[in-house]
Amino acid sequence: MTAIFICRSLKTGRVNCWSAFRTAAFTAWTAQQTAPENYLFEQVKNTRNQGITQRSVQSLFLDKDDNIWLGTYGEGVYLIGSIPEKFRLFEKKVIDSRAETYLRYYGMCTDRAGNLWLGTDGDGIYKANSSGQVLKHYRADGRPGSITDGAVISAYRDSGGNLWFGTYSRGLFLYNPANDSFTPFNNDPGKPGSLPANDVRVIFEDSKKTIWVGTNGGGLARLDRRTGNFTRFIPSSSSINSNDIRAITEDKKGNLWIGTYGGGLNYLDTGTMQFTQFFNNPKKGIHLSNKIIFSLYLDARDRLFVGSEGNGLLLYDTNRKTAVQYLEKNGLASNVINAIQPESTDKIWVSTNKGLSRIDLSTSKIENFDQSDGLQSGQFNPGSVLHNAKEGYICFGGTEGWNLFYPKQIITSKYKPSVLVTGIQLFGKKVEVGSRQNGKVLLNEPIGDKTRITLEPDQSVFSIQYAALNYAYPEKSQFAYKLEGLDADWNYVQYERTATYRYLPAGDYEFRVKSANQDGVWSEDYSSLYIRILPPWYQTWWAYLLYVTAVGAMICYYRKYQDRQAKLKYEIQLAQFETQKEKELNERKISYFTNISHEFRTPLTLIINPVRELLKNDPNQDAANLNIIHRNAKRLLSLVDQLLLFRKADQKQDELNLGVHDLPMLIKDVFQCFMHQAEQKNIQYEFVCEKEDLKITADIEKLEIALFNLISNAIKFTPDHGRVTVRLSDEGEQVEIRVEDTGIGIPADAGDQIFSVFHQYPDQRAVSKGGFGIGLFLAKTFVQNHFGELTYSSRPSEGTTFKMRLWKNHPELKLSKAEENHLHHFSVFLEELSVPDMVPSGETDSEAENAKPVTEQLNAKKPTMLIVDDDEEMLKYLAGMFQEQYRLIEAGSGEQGLQQIKKHAPDIVISDVMMGGMSGIEMCSKMKEDMAVSHIPVVLLTASSSLESRLKGIEGGADDYISKPFDKDLLMARVTSILKNRNDLQKYFYNEITLQSGDTKISPEYKEFLQRCIAIVESHITNPEFNIKVLASEIGMSHSTLYNRIKSISGQSTNGFIRFIRLRRAAEIMISSDMTIMETAEQVGINDIKYFREQFSNLFGMKPSEYIKKYRKPFHRKHSLSKEIFKPK
Repeated sequence: MTAIFICRSLKTGRVNCWSAFRTAAFTAWTAQQTAPENYLFEQVKNTRNQGITQRSVQSLFLDKDDNIWLGTYGEGVYLIGSIPEKFRLFEKKVIDSRAETYLRYYGMCTDRAGNLWLGTDGDGIYKANSSGQVLKHYRADGRPGSITDGAVISAYRDSGGNLWFGTYSRGLFLYNPANDSFTPFNNDPGKPGSLPANDVRVIFEDSKKTIWVGTNGGGLARLDRRTGNFTRFIPSSSSINSNDIRAITEDKKGNLWIGTYGGGLNYLDTGTMQFTQFFNNPKKGIHLSNKIIFSLYLDARDRLFVGSEGNGLLLYDTNRKTAVQYLEKNGLASNVINAIQPESTDKIWVSTNKGLSRIDLSTSKIENFDQSDGLQSGQFNPGSVLHNAKEGYICFGGTEGWNLFYPKQIITSKYKPSVLVTGIQLFGKKVEVGSRQNGKVLLNEPIGDKTRITLEPDQSVFSIQYAALNYAYPEKSQFAYKLEGLDADWNYVQYERTATYRYLPAGDYEFRVKSANQDGVWSEDYSSLYIRILPPWYQTWWAYLLYVTAVGAMICYYRKYQDRQAKLKYEIQLAQFETQKEKELNERKISYFTNISHEFRTPLTLIINPVRELLKNDPNQDAANLNIIHRNAKRLLSLVDQLLLFRKADQKQDELNLGVHDLPMLIKDVFQCFMHQAEQKNIQYEFVCEKEDLKITADIEKLEIALFNLISNAIKFTPDHGRVTVRLSDEGEQVEIRVEDTGIGIPADAGDQIFSVFHQYPDQRAVSKGGFGIGLFLAKTFVQNHFGELTYSSRPSEGTTFKMRLWKNHPELKLSKAEENHLHHFSVFLEELSVPDMVPSGETDSEAENAKPVTEQLNAKKPTMLIVDDDEEMLKYLAGMFQEQYRLIEAGSGEQGLQQIKKHAPDIVISDVMMGGMSGIEMCSKMKEDMAVSHIPVVLLTASSSLESRLKGIEGGADDYISKPFDKDLLMARVTSILKNRNDLQKYFYNEITLQSGDTKISPEYKEFLQRCIAIVESHITNPEFNIKVLASEIGMSHSTLYNRIKSISGQSTNGFIRFIRLRRAAEIMISSDMTIMETAEQVGINDIKYFREQFSNLFGMKPSEYIKKYRKPFHRKHSLSKEIFKPK
């Protein structure tokens, strides 16, 4: 073995020489000739307290940092650092039958001579000096006075210098220095004063020189040195909460703080011998959840340090009652605290499962030390600590040896190692000097400080390697790097020696790296590497030039495009403005024509009807002239109607009113309208129908107008003695209507322009025939609305043929349920152009003769009629028409009309629609909202012949809707019919109530309603409180609707209606039973017999007694009356 010595100056402490000895050979190196007594020679040893090499040392070198380099023969180079070791490690390997392991150190203490007594796990006690040299080994060898258990897990020196040792299974031992032997104290089950348990974990002497022993399983024991007996404290006999005691310390009051395993922290008041628990309540501040205490220490400031398993270190100020907890999150090495040893007032050392921690209590700074600092590699053991105050060192024992160190020598190294960039990698592969990457050499020479490299765009992933020149502690060097141009701050990466970058943008970067020594002292000097990343082709200067050119071209094009769009937008807006102006002008024209047309209809009415009266009533008048007046007035009315229809067709607002119609009959009606004109011009005028039974789904009025215009044009443009033929033919799913004439024809270049609105083709061969130029436009539009087609063929001077093809039942023309039940619709258009037959008004004498007492009361005077119109002449004309048959009331406005209705309750109301203020439709709606007058029928007169206007009137509650100019006879017939229908309903009701038969026919709807009402009233017949509300609820109608229905059927109020049904039932009872009149009245819910007789007489025209005498005998005596007789029909 070669011995290495360091020669250090006693004056300066600087190393002046190193020496190596081997087999009496001496090699020396000195800086200067100095007396030997001025130098100190120290041997260099390894961690096992042995020389560092067995080989000969061939050379020595001292570098600038005072590190020594040794060149050996066969073992390479050794480095001996100039920085002294912080911790000295002493370890020993033991071999047993299982494996080779490190000896574990537990209880330890020092004697008065400064020797270390080290207890081990299974190998007894080692007595050694501070250099680690073993002075004596005490084994459990069975000799007298020796220890009997090799597992020594606790040790203590009392105030008298006595050494106490606790073993794992053989109790407590006291060392006797006089004879170098041990006195045992163990558990004897038969001796109550013996040690409570043989597993001794802690030994402590208090200020009264009393020895306290903490055991595992036996609780706390107090030794009486005089008698040698122990007093035990266990949960079953005291207030302590655990049998396992691990740590003991004393406060200034002489009371004990006791750390347990499983019971947490206990406090013993030695005066009362009562134990109190601390930090076991989770609701009160800090809580030691594991309740395992390994170590305790109370300093001079009465601050208690509690070392726990899992809950870190607790600092409890016993005076202020405040606590601070140190955990891993605060910087502690581990939350398992095994032993506590103070260095000074504000600094303490704690051993953990992950090394040692030094805590500066004044700054709360924590320094951690581990295996790399020279500590043993395993865990430190609970309670394994000693402190030699005289020499100033501390020892901690662990599972793989023990460490000795001088706290004052644990200082931060000022050494700042240099850092170098050592290499570069591309995609994980090292780049060698001179190697080619994509055909190019990346490194021409080894990397040094401020080396420059250039990377291609496809070399996007690269790593930079670096190292610190800290030869003594290479693994403890820490690093931080920063890439200028990317990173805003330094990246502290601890012990990592590689920085990797991926997909950096093109540009120039500077990589900087700096390092810290083993104590974390950073050097501000850094090493640099300049990196240039080339851009891809699309980011080069010529690419950007191309982009700028392209963008400029696009901007130029876009500006031109914007100019074109702005110009186009201006032209469109101008065109739209002109179109809008033209549309508004056209709309004003049409509105003007429409308003004029509406105004024409009222004076036309006052022309046509008086002329008709003259023709009918005065045969001496000049009939020819009057016929001319009448015919031209009708013609003018036709033109007015076409103007109104044109506006709707042009605005596409006119919807089809579909129905299933007899087409031959429809054509024949239109055909007959021109018979007189054809006779006047001696035109051969005929209608040819190939099949009489042809049904078609269509709007009858639209088809009549289309056909009317075609025949009208044919008659108009056919000269005298010509021919006009209308043909109807069946074409399978379609029908064809042909209108043929031998007129002047249509020029060949006319085309479809003849169907344009306001188009009248100029022709010098014909004198202007008048008209608006909208007839063919309407015909074409209405035919196309039916998905049909209208075409023509013509030869000038020979004639023209118009062909109208229509579908019998096109799938798009769907009927509503109401329309499916009607085969033929009423035509307003033809009604206005034809003279209807006179409709007789008034009732027959036979009907008047058959009236019963109630109907006689209703018809005792003329019906009352209210006429409402703001045109005074029309008001006088209507009054003249109805003054003989009705008692008249007149009103000049809708407001006045509504007042007269509420005041007089007329039998019928005739009103104009368009009036100043309230219109006729508004007046009608307000009538229907008033239950007192809602049953009164209303007939509305209007200048508009459209179905839309008629629909509004009907929705407002009107019973009929007649267009101006109206036919006098038609209006009178409509009024008579409405009143007659109401009278028929009331007569039927009267017959049903009075049990009389009659031939009056009413609709099934009214009959069913009456039967339901009678059945409901008869089910409540004995209830005098039965009223309209109950009836409305059971029949499922609103109060107002039921009132109107009852009023129209019976002419009575709802109470009168119910009373009539009660009287009807009374008549049945009196005929079919022997009940008296009073019993009968009570049976039908009428308790006032006088009132019953009066109402019965009014209804049946005779007293109840007379009714019984007349009808009871023939039914009651001879026959069994069937109830079917009295059921409503």
